[in-house]
Amino acid sequence: NGIKKWITEGVYADYFVTAVRTGGAGAGGISMLLVERGDGVETKQMKTTYSTCCGTALVILNNVKVPVSNLMGKESDGF
Repeated sequence: NGIKKWITEGVYADYFVTAVRTGGAGAGGISMLLVERGDGVETKQMKTTYSTCCGTALVILNNVKVPVSNLMGKESDGF
């Protein structure tokens, strides 16, 4: 669960590369996941001072299930 903010093209995206905490403190406790748009993934267009065609979004992740095969690299290997 979490929120990503100011994601350019987020309202149009089908996939999101997301840094998630899977280990201890520091960068070594971070894993990268490829999250597909689906159940639990919601986007809301954000009002910006530039063009709305950029699709800048607030991405809300709520109880999203991500398959192990969507892990990018090794778990807790940083970024």
